[in-house]
Amino acid sequence: IKLNTSDLILYYTDGITEASNHLGERFGEENLVSVFSSLCKRNLKSQQILNEIFNTLDEYSGKRNQLDDDASVVIFKLQ
Repeated sequence: IKLNTSDLILYYTDGITEASNHLGERFGEENLVSVFSSLCKRNLKSQQILNEIFNTLDEYSGKRNQLDDDASVVIFKLQ
């Protein structure tokens, strides 16, 4: 795979996609891809993208605001 300047790589643990809302519905890979893709278009720094992903998970999990598993994310932005 050839990467170009400003390409982003996302690594995550299953705690991200398995985060659930008050109905027990999981966040899932589709939501993660959608959020990540949207954030990539905003020319944010890696830390800003990371913060936004966790803000989105907090909103998704609602008042429960507790993840069922460890949630780790690593983001690389090539320069």
